[in-house]
Amino acid sequence: MRSVDELLAEARHLSPRDQRQLRRKLASLKASGGKPEGPYASLLALAGTGHTDFPDASTRKGKHLAVAYAPKRARK
Repeated sequence: MRSVDELLAEARHLSPRDQRQLRRKLASLKASGGKPEGPYASLLALAGTGHTDFPDASTRKGKHLAVAYAPKRARK
């Protein structure tokens, strides 16, 4: 596989018309790549972008699991 630098050097030797065509094709590749499709596309696009300011059990595992993992005390 050729490096990006080699591809750019080769692209500089193209005619202006071919360069425009290459730019259009690359732009359409970028625009269409990686976008989810279907009825849940808008929700999938937002996946992983949410953030909350409130801690939950997963952020404070030590507090919530301390009792479960604490050594058992001998009963008298």
